[in-house]
Amino acid sequence: MRRFLPVATSVLLLGAAGCFHHDKESDFHRQPAAKAESAFANFVKVLTREKHLHIGYIETEQIRPRNGRDLVEQHYVYNTRFQRMGFVADKGQTYRYVRDTDTEYVGNHPVAVGASVILGYVGEVETEKPR
Repeated sequence: MRRFLPVATSVLLLGAAGCFHHDKESDFHRQPAAKAESAFANFVKVLTREKHLHIGYIETEQIRPRNGRDLVEQHYVYNTRFQRMGFVADKGQTYRYVRDTDTEYVGNHPVAVGASVILGYVGEVETEKPR
C-alpha cells in the first residue's frame, strides 16, 4: 500500500496540472486581429440562385485594425446551424476555418462568392436580408 500511495499521488497531481495547461498558440486564431468598433447584428441569408435554397448566413462587422488604420469590414460566414465557417476580409481575401485554430486561404472573391466557396457550394448565389 505504501508503494502505491506515491504513485497514485503523482498521477493525480499530473492530471490536475494537465487541467490547468493553457496553450497560447491555440488561442492565436481565436483572438480577434483587431478591435471591433461596432457590430451589425443583421445577418444576411446566402441563397442559391436557381432554387433559392438557404445555405448559410453572412454577418458583417466593422473593425479597426491594431495598427490604427481606418475602419474595415470583415464578413463572417456561417452555415445554416450558425457555425462560423470562415470569413471574407475587407479586400476579398477569403479564408475557411480548418480544425479549431487554422485557416485556409481559398482565394480572393466578392463577399457572396466567397461565402459560397467557404460553404462548399458550387454555383451562383445571392444574398437576402432576413425578414
